[in-house]
Amino acid sequence: MIFYYMLRGQPPFMQLGGVDAAVAAALRQERPPIPRAWDATLTRLLQDSWSDSGSARPSFEEVLAILRRYYADAWKTSIEDDLASEAKAHASKNGDCTVS
Repeated sequence: MIFYYMLRGQPPFMQLGGVDAAVAAALRQERPPIPRAWDATLTRLLQDSWSDSGSARPSFEEVLAILRRYYADAWKTSIEDDLASEAKAHASKNGDCTVS
């Protein structure tokens, strides 16, 4: 549900209070609708993460690998390289010589 919130920018089950939303998701296995326009890779990851069976859900390591591949496909660079580049730009902008 956190991943859904991150993608949507709104909490799932906005019409419900926090406790009722948690009950709907955890006890009644309800899921919020996924917009059709969402990317297939992110939709699949979200749906896989919602599995009732813990063993069927992707591990955090698998989630990170999927997101890294997605980022690389979308931006043609790795997130690590992008972050390093941003850190260098920020350091040079602020006159900091500690980033190499």
